[in-house]
Amino acid sequence: MRSLLSLLLCLLAIQPICAFSQQLNYYDTLTIGGIKQVIAVNGNPTGPVLLFLHGGPGESRIPEMERVTGLLREKFCVVLWDQRETGLTLKLNPSPIPPSLPLVVADAASLVEQLKKKFHQQKIYLLGESWGCLVGFQLAAQHPASVAALMVACPVVDQQRSEQFALDSMKRWATANHNETALAELNSVQLPFKTSDQLYYARKWMNQLADKPFPAKDSLRIKGFLYEWCKTWLKPWNDATTVPLSSSVKQLKMPVYFFLGSKDLQTNARFSKDYFDQLQAPKKEVYWFKNDGHLLLYFSADEVQRIILTQILPERH
Repeated sequence: MRSLLSLLLCLLAIQPICAFSQQLNYYDTLTIGGIKQVIAVNGNPTGPVLLFLHGGPGESRIPEMERVTGLLREKFCVVLWDQRETGLTLKLNPSPIPPSLPLVVADAASLVEQLKKKFHQQKIYLLGESWGCLVGFQLAAQHPASVAALMVACPVVDQQRSEQFALDSMKRWATANHNETALAELNSVQLPFKTSDQLYYARKWMNQLADKPFPAKDSLRIKGFLYEWCKTWLKPWNDATTVPLSSSVKQLKMPVYFFLGSKDLQTNARFSKDYFDQLQAPKKEVYWFKNDGHLLLYFSADEVQRIILTQILPERH
């Protein structure tokens, strides 16, 4: 009897280790929208599926997946996806046609259907960041039966209004501080952005205003990055942000959760809260992060994930 009891205790002791070792951890290449697109799958093989929709556009989160989704793997099967013209997907194949928000949303819808079949799920959780929130809102509105809940961090909801507010604020700051260089550069900016230089000046002085200036040694590198980014993404970005979400998505049929940084000037948190108040949904909740700006999901990733695990997930299951 003692030997049997000892064996049972040993089995109980190692069970959590076995469960952890069985977590999913792999990359996969799927055919989506006529091209090969890459996903990274991590976490609980029997848990609900959570699809992460990265921002940018064109900014993969797979390199930071441990930081932004590591805790979620305990309960969720987490899928990070490099959208077309992004990261590992771009390395495999360029998009044969110019990317656009409708095209990425169609890709996302195809991916969701494949994930539902692969993991035997009826609904998928969505977690979007910045541009990814635009994809998430449109996907949720068009395919409500496939979405368990929509979670958005620093969402793009009324971007042209947000950019104009930020530009006016920066000009007032430059005038008050007698910063002629800043004022000259900001006066060259047109909205929506027409060139990479205009985008650079807007983000340069936005970071300065937030006490996070671009390091001088990085200015050429940042300019070069934005120059290349604009070749692919400036038009899709401007097209996607012409109409505010308050006009295009007025109602959703699933729970919606907003994570907002009080110091977010890039996607103005106050305007996001205005949209939250107007949006009709069966349940909605907003979580404020008073010390965060637009990179909320990077600097406060653990707290966001804990809220999802302890407050949002238990409501749905």
